[in-house]
Amino acid sequence: MATTYNVYRDGAKIKSGLTTTTFTDTGLTAGKEYAYQVSSVNEVGESPLSEKVFVKIRSLTLDVNGTTKTGAFAEKTLDEDAYDDLAVKDSNT
Repeated sequence: MATTYNVYRDGAKIKSGLTTTTFTDTGLTAGKEYAYQVSSVNEVGESPLSEKVFVKIRSLTLDVNGTTKTGAFAEKTLDEDAYDDLAVKDSNT
């Protein structure tokens, strides 16, 4: 059973020690595609990285009461079962 999770973007660890299965990444560039992976960590160590999940950031422009707002958005949610597959196994048993 995982104690914490690590998040990797484009091969670099960007967050460690997560105790939940959600994470918000900020400061991304619209029009760019990013590859995310996760690992789980327990008393044995860190699991291998998950399969890559690719997310493309889209740009969004809204007119809010006469004011133009521009931003970027992306959402990709991993199913809870994906985290279950990240168990670290002790190779000595």
